[in-house]
Amino acid sequence: MKKKYHIPVVWQMAGVVEVEAENLVDAFAYAVYDAPLPKDQEYLSDSIRVDSISL
Repeated sequence: MKKKYHIPVVWQMAGVVEVEAENLVDAFAYAVYDAPLPKDQEYLSDSIRVDSISL
């Protein structure tokens, strides 16, 4: 008899964030910590993995 399992997984997406900033360091910081996730994004091929930390 088959059982049901809930397997936690993680994957990566990629996109572009448009940022206005005084310099590149500030632009990077905003993009990483404050900007919303890009609306136009795509799945990075073969990036899905089992999230062993959540098991």
